Amino acid sequence: GDEFYVNEACRYLSSTPAYKGYEWCTYYLWADSSEYHTYLINFRWRPQTVRPVLDLENVSEYMRLGTLAALEDDYDKAIGYYSEVIKVNSDFSPAYMRRGTCFFKLGKEEQAVDDFINYLRINDSWTAFNILLEKSDSYFEVVFHKLKDQCDKNPKNSSWPYYVGVVCDRNEQYGLALKYYKRSYEIEPDSIILENIKDVKNNMEKMIKKQRS
Repeated sequence: GDEFYVNEACRYLSSTPAYKGYEWCTYYLWADSSEYHTYLINFRWRPQTVRPVLDLENVSEYMRLGTLAALEDDYDKAIGYYSEVIKVNSDFSPAYMRRGTCFFKLGKEEQAVDDFINYLRINDSWTAFNILLEKSDSYFEVVFHKLKDQCDKNPKNSSWPYYVGVVCDRNEQYGLALKYYKRSYEIEPDSIILENIKDVKNNMEKMIKKQRS
């Protein structure tokens, strides 16, 4: 019946790579799951209130229950499920991304950014970073300072200063962008970073000319 299809659809979401479900939107399901897609749109099903005992063997069940709660817009409950998963396996990155998304939904940007940074710490994933980059439009100071902290904690890792550079570049903080791109390049030279440095310098020149005109 309907309950079966909703369960199967949510299991499907839980078993896919994290980016397939991060916004909890049904259109992230793959095309061949149209049957699950239909039931997720047309049927709202609340998960059972009794939680199974959580261990490493049934993490996916808690992820499924978190997905169901998020689909019901019950983000606090979803956060609870994902937090339980993280307690059992602190390196299970999908739980951080999904919990972080719920925190953003609740307007708790500090906790949300922390979770996305934890995801990046584990996976160094552009999927997670792109979400964080978009959120920096609204929460630049939070994203900037938390990424900067990672630079200080991991001085030999080129990714963190690069991330800071990209965030600053997007938000037209070109002086900071240049500083962190250069730091990333010093740790690990890369042609892409050189291009970014060149682009930032050009943007800085354009900004100066605009201010003088």
